[in-house]
Amino acid sequence: MTYAATICLPKGWKFSWTFSSTDEISFTLKLAQETLDSYQWVGVGFRSTGNENSGMTGADIINILTGPEVLDSYATCNCQPTKDTELSGEDNLSNVSYDQELLEYRWTKPINSQDPNDMIYTQDSFAYLLWACGKIKDGVQLRHLVPDRGIVKVQLSENYTKDCEEIIELI
Repeated sequence: MTYAATICLPKGWKFSWTFSSTDEISFTLKLAQETLDSYQWVGVGFRSTGNENSGMTGADIINILTGPEVLDSYATCNCQPTKDTELSGEDNLSNVSYDQELLEYRWTKPINSQDPNDMIYTQDSFAYLLWACGKIKDGVQLRHLVPDRGIVKVQLSENYTKDCEEIIELI
């Protein structure tokens, strides 16, 4: 059985996840052209509901430098996430792709990678979904502005779908 969910995020983004097997979860992030025209990086990630830190601290983040670079990262603070490999972890992403025509990024992660920088993705559990976007100046990823980020509580379930007409409540 395949499990899937979809949520429409601000800025015209559409994010979905699928429990593609008993040990993997696959993600798709479809961006709006306006995002790619206005920003040089985007990020999405999850933080467990047991982690009540504010912001992104402790979150398993996918940091995308717009174009083909998709980085498996972890937020040690409310700052630029650090690549898992720089924190003695592993790059656990597979099947990474970017479809320039569809403006769509795809990647797969293990449900439980055993990497301390990765969240355990448990079917039907609740988690905080984080999203953000920002600019890069002189090769440095700059902090996002307040309207360019958000957090929403989601359920990692096949029944979780927020269509694009529904307003999501950001935390």
